[in-house]
Amino acid sequence: MIVLVTMAFLLLQTDFPQEILHSSTHDERHPLRPRKGLRHLPDTNEVRYLTFGGSSTWGSGLKHPNRDAYPYLLSPAAHNAAVRSERYALAAACTQTIVQDDVYDVILIEFTLFDDSIAVLGRRLRERFPSASIFFVRLWHPSQMKFKRSDDSIMNFVEFRQKLGNPSLDDAVLYFEMFKLGADRWFIDIPEQETKIKTSAAEINARYLKLPVPENDVFAYPINMRKTMELFEDDDLSKHGHAVLAESIRSHVREKEVLLGRERNKLGTWGHGDKCNLWYSHGDFELSGRRLRTIEFDHAGDNHRHAVEVSSAGSSFDIENPFHEDRMLFLTYMTSAVDNDDEMRSPYPDIRVGINGKSTVMIEPYHVGSKRVEYARTSAVGKVPPGTSTVDLGPTGLGRRNFRLVGASFLPSDVVRDLPTLEFDLESESQDVVSSIFHWF
Repeated sequence: MIVLVTMAFLLLQTDFPQEILHSSTHDERHPLRPRKGLRHLPDTNEVRYLTFGGSSTWGSGLKHPNRDAYPYLLSPAAHNAAVRSERYALAAACTQTIVQDDVYDVILIEFTLFDDSIAVLGRRLRERFPSASIFFVRLWHPSQMKFKRSDDSIMNFVEFRQKLGNPSLDDAVLYFEMFKLGADRWFIDIPEQETKIKTSAAEINARYLKLPVPENDVFAYPINMRKTMELFEDDDLSKHGHAVLAESIRSHVREKEVLLGRERNKLGTWGHGDKCNLWYSHGDFELSGRRLRTIEFDHAGDNHRHAVEVSSAGSSFDIENPFHEDRMLFLTYMTSAVDNDDEMRSPYPDIRVGINGKSTVMIEPYHVGSKRVEYARTSAVGKVPPGTSTVDLGPTGLGRRNFRLVGASFLPSDVVRDLPTLEFDLESESQDVVSSIFHWF
């Protein structure tokens, strides 16, 4: 929740020296991690691929995702900008930051459920790459297989597997158990979005490809069902599934036409442009600040969570607006949950924000309506003029934790306006903390 500060506050004056905060080295593949260039630059005889998508495109479940995920089967030089979640506002709002100055011939946008964020992403990519081949690629997943009980309640395939002790997808017993339960009660839940997808594809001259969905009578044939599931490993594509998808995509790419195209390297505009810096997942930050402390506040396996902590006495940092106009600054920060008694669990202090000596907003770092204890959340905090500005962060009280800043971004106003919600998933949905909810006013 954001409320305007109605009275000016005394900005913290400090004699503390300015310090440069350097990055850590986690999550090299995060799409917003500053890239020093592609790991293998394609030559003029290679098709240049750019991919967006969720966990399957990222390569979740593969032993060697940087080699066996379908983007790299299409080209070792592919720029894979997927994230391990299923929302696309991050890519839509930060497209320029992700793509930078690179040029691409074929752009793939993979999804399961289509939403307006994907449409916005497609429009931004077409505006930038007027001659590229853009494909919408729709996948389905085993979790969309469902069983209708006699009382009309629904059990999905994940629950069913759990009841059987999570047998592997290549276990024939799994499919015979499904058959015994009642083949006529199983179905694959694919929301009807064909018209919307095809309309959005036509608007940007994109092509629409989709992973074929078997007819529901496949559940009456356990052997066929097992064969179908060879495409998957748990709820993502298997190594075999990636190979099948790559081959299907390759068959639709007119490689010779791409390589000989006269306008192959033609570039359009990024519109109002964006500059996003979110170090929550990858820890790659470089800030010039005062009384700031960098921390890794949690990690589980390969998932790391990073923040810059604000001192209880207040902190400040410098930020560069690279645009030739005033731009709205968005800060991303951790929030604590509010329980039913309106008492915060592990609350962070409220923060007064000032830009270049003028107060702007008050940040109240909590969220409601979620059982999860913490989210990352983003708020518009005020306009910043071109060049370097100083952002002051002053706690208004004591919290059980210091305020944790996890990002600072400039987003295009027209893109923000076109997105129904600006919810950024910063990590896999399987983790306890999944979302960064962007609010603005």
